Amino acid sequence: MEDFEDRLLDLALEIGGDGRIWRSAATGKPERLVRGIYLDIAPGQETTSLLIAPEGWLISLMEIEEAEEGTIGEPPWCFVKTQFVSVEGHIFLVELLAAIKKEFIPDLEVHDEGDYWETRDVQRLREQFGRLNSAIAGMRDGLQNHGLTAEAAEDPDIVVARIQRIAEQVHKLIARPSEHAPVQFEDPPDGIEFGLFEPEAKWDASHAEHRRKQERMHRSMEEQMLGGTDHNEAFEQGLRDQGIFNIPEDLVEDSTLDESDRLPYDELPFANAPIEDALLADGDPDEPWRESLDDEAEEDDEDPFRERDRHTVQEASMDLMLRLHDLFKDVEEDGRGGFLDVLLRNTDEIMGGLAQALSSRGEDADDDITSGLMLVQLKRARRGAALARAVLIPLKVEDFLSEAAYNELDPMIAQIESGIIEELREVRTKRGDE
Repeated sequence: MEDFEDRLLDLALEIGGDGRIWRSAATGKPERLVRGIYLDIAPGQETTSLLIAPEGWLISLMEIEEAEEGTIGEPPWCFVKTQFVSVEGHIFLVELLAAIKKEFIPDLEVHDEGDYWETRDVQRLREQFGRLNSAIAGMRDGLQNHGLTAEAAEDPDIVVARIQRIAEQVHKLIARPSEHAPVQFEDPPDGIEFGLFEPEAKWDASHAEHRRKQERMHRSMEEQMLGGTDHNEAFEQGLRDQGIFNIPEDLVEDSTLDESDRLPYDELPFANAPIEDALLADGDPDEPWRESLDDEAEEDDEDPFRERDRHTVQEASMDLMLRLHDLFKDVEEDGRGGFLDVLLRNTDEIMGGLAQALSSRGEDADDDITSGLMLVQLKRARRGAALARAVLIPLKVEDFLSEAAYNELDPMIAQIESGIIEELREVRTKRGDE
């Protein structure tokens, strides 16, 4: 299972998508372990679930609880809607399933409404997609994201050549073990304190390395906690499993504080005091800045999202998140699957990427480390924007979004994506990248 998950995560990261490794079990039933991975691999496509029930059956994200309880009576069908993605996105998914059947699940059954699985007939698939008039606008953006212009997409020879490369890429990545040499960054040349000399591709590789570690650490923690380990010990062991650092021995060894000198928290002088008294515990109670605390507390109570020094694209992304909360706050948790889950999850990715990238914006962005980290986080935010915007059309078709809501959200996300691209351009210009 771990090899299966690691190879699929590699593939998702390689093509600019993302994946999440999953572990869960019903309360009191650790033997009913659901595990696997789910992938976001193309704009406009539903999340692909490759989760495995204890019986060895593939299940959808909506069937996790039933699989944990053991109430699924027979191998279920999993569905992935691809009518709103590019033709290439559909083909990528089919080739992915073909590679999984060859390497891992020989009895896998696939039914493709586009008939590509059965025929490998690209022209027939294109004709099928051509009939889906409601998806044309969404597919246009997907084509751009996958490297084909609209004009090139009309040339059968170009399409076939591109599809052959997709198939080769998928099968090559799935067939190999997930083994990677650590990404090493070289020291600057003599006499140069900061240098923009590491290529962007190396920063991409470093980001992929960290994503792999994150998911493997998450897998380790979940497995331990399902076995009864408390979350602190599971966290420490997860770090050790990834070779991040050795704890707690090194910290204890370096500590100069004798255990007998440690007071329980509730015996500390500020433990039960208001926060402003805790801040002043070792200070002068008459210090003039104390007067501002009450005013700031009142402002926080009045408006927890009051104006701060944020970039305009961050403000726009926060407005988007709050708007989505208003639109979908009444949707029950068990109704938040499919395209809606893709929208909400990737809005989080926009916010997270921008928060990490733009917190370093300024003069420090002239050095290699800061600008490199800004690059990968801005690209994370852009991927989130592309995936979020692409699912607005299917959400409208499925009546999750009204026409008015769609017409409001689409330009909002387009504006955010434009702002992210502008920031990427600025960082690359400072680095001297093309």
